Amino acid sequence: MAEADTAATTSVRASRPVRRLYGDGLAPGAIVGSYRVEALAARGGFATVYRARHVRLRRAVALKVLHADLVAGGALRRFIGEADAVNRIAHPGIVDIHDVGTLRDSRQFLVMEWLDGRSHDAELAARGPLNELEVLAVMEDLLPALAAAHDAGVIHRDLTLRNVMAVPRGPWFAIKLVDFGIAKLIAGDRRGTSTSSDVRLGTPGHMAPEQIRGEAIDARTDIYGAGVLLF
Repeated sequence: MAEADTAATTSVRASRPVRRLYGDGLAPGAIVGSYRVEALAARGGFATVYRARHVRLRRAVALKVLHADLVAGGALRRFIGEADAVNRIAHPGIVDIHDVGTLRDSRQFLVMEWLDGRSHDAELAARGPLNELEVLAVMEDLLPALAAAHDAGVIHRDLTLRNVMAVPRGPWFAIKLVDFGIAKLIAGDRRGTSTSSDVRLGTPGHMAPEQIRGEAIDARTDIYGAGVLLF
């Protein structure tokens, strides 16, 4: 049986050494707080995502675990900032985050809504190009979610096909906006509020001109990104 782990409620100090209790990943059966890991779901540049299940409630969740070499500095701040950003938004088109915690080897993790779907780039690869009505259906799901984020004072600033999930819904699918890891929290809750961008974060080819130049950004930055997706 995998070694039990208890989630901590405080942030990790930058000077705290990383002790690798799990090796490079969490094996199926590992217990993280109230959750049992079932399988590796995805691995990215900042974090690894596992499918897990609540031990008593049997609810499936996604465990997003920060890589061990990123437990301090800007990457950690952005990782925890993702939970802060999503917590400000309440919309069915945006992935939910249930909890945050820390493994005993100092890695931070998020407990997220599990989505039985795939990224929109994978969906397009399987389906082929969408027709005009299908594209409009996607945007009718995506834009209200984006507006809810802006109303809550959150700029996503990384709208890509990989960050738009297609979740099966009958013969079609629903849209879920994910990965607020580089989202920007802006002062106030108005869409027009702007904020300076001291770091050029985003995906080349999807970034608005002001992002590339490191200038102030606001909700229009995401609208530009949505236009790139539409194109």
